[in-house]
Amino acid sequence: MSDPDDYGGGLAEPENLAERRDQARRLHGGLSGGGPASTVSDPVRRLVERAWRRYQEDDFQAAIGTADEALDKDRSCADAWLCKAESLARLGNTDRAIEVLRDARTAVVASARAEVERVLEVIVGQRTTLQVEQARRALRRNQSGEAATLLADVAAALRDDPDFSGRLTYARERAAAATEHRSPFTSTQLTNAVLQTVLGWLCRDEFEHGAKALADEDYRRAEQLFVNARRVDPRNAKAALQLAVVLEMQVRTAEWPEEIPRLAAIVAKSRERATEATRLAALAKEDRTLAAEAETAWTRIDRLRVQSVKRHRVIGCYANLYALQDYYSRNSGYKSIYLSSFVPIAAESDRLLGRYGRDDPDVGIFVSALADRVDQIRRRTG
Repeated sequence: MSDPDDYGGGLAEPENLAERRDQARRLHGGLSGGGPASTVSDPVRRLVERAWRRYQEDDFQAAIGTADEALDKDRSCADAWLCKAESLARLGNTDRAIEVLRDARTAVVASARAEVERVLEVIVGQRTTLQVEQARRALRRNQSGEAATLLADVAAALRDDPDFSGRLTYARERAAAATEHRSPFTSTQLTNAVLQTVLGWLCRDEFEHGAKALADEDYRRAEQLFVNARRVDPRNAKAALQLAVVLEMQVRTAEWPEEIPRLAAIVAKSRERATEATRLAALAKEDRTLAAEAETAWTRIDRLRVQSVKRHRVIGCYANLYALQDYYSRNSGYKSIYLSSFVPIAAESDRLLGRYGRDDPDVGIFVSALADRVDQIRRRTG
């Protein structure tokens, strides 16, 4: 597979940041609605209005300059502080935006501090989420040192968000484990509940694109994606279950050619896939959050595995008989070798007929064809 980050996505997706920016804008965009700006003088008000117009036009440098002009006249103007901070954030300078908002907390009037705190929380959230996302991408590239550096800075800015905290702890533990060449999760205090909330975070790209490939019946691509998810996070039970379903669908949708050698190869591959799918579904059952879904899948897939094993045995015997007849047609002078090789194949055919019978719903048609062919050879060879 190509670079695991080819699929994009992540915690800090553009639409999420845009939503946060719109939220912040709504918090302090109503200059005529009786907010903090309503108490400032007219010259300051006009400067603030001009600053926000520049912001809305995406001219963030001009917005910062105009907001500074307003602050030179009145340092208590909350809307000027907010416009400056938001413009800095839009330019990517979140650290400076945070500094501005921290200064604003002590400069604005008491009634405006709650608004400043709300915008500060939004911008801090943007920074920490982006840094954790960068760490996630570094971990996916096995760049544990870079991830550890990013996460060390984020640790001081944790928000009261169990899901976010869980992702952060999870990522830090993985980074430390990779750096120190030890097994992950040996020192963390993560509970099973928190682990469940972060399950799939490191592999979210594969899950999103794997689900789409599965829905599109592109089983080969889906298999690659979920295999990669398990490579990135071997503990991921959901990835195991999804991969089991993909392998199941590969078995169910396999095309069965009429040529016996090709058919035998496909049946052998189907048995291999069904067996692996059963193992993966059983593994997923160990996850309590997936137990019911995994149990249903395991029951269904194990039935498919049994069917695949039976077909593999019967078609395998048929393929051996086919190969022997093909050899004899090209080397008819070796009849004794042909007959001696035919005996164990015929014995296996008799055993399969006795075990499954001609009416078996899985392999009855194949058992009948094999038994009839063996009987023809027996009559012809006396």
